[in-house]
Amino acid sequence: MLYTVMGLASREVWKHTGLGGLPLGLYAVQLALNFAWSPLFFVKKEIGLALADITGAAPAQPPPMHHMVFYSVL
Repeated sequence: MLYTVMGLASREVWKHTGLGGLPLGLYAVQLALNFAWSPLFFVKKEIGLALADITGAAPAQPPPMHHMVFYSVL
């Protein structure tokens, strides 16, 4: 449910602001890697793969909050 709502919110941001390209692409990669982490760690007990997954997600993390610009979508 969480990832569905996050995906819908991303679509709204893209639709109303036109913000896309690299920022939205990095966000999509980070979202997919975070989504894959839980089954790798908790279901398959693949700790090494889960560590590689979450380490790979680190470069896609957003910058510190004071560098971000927030847009109103309403």
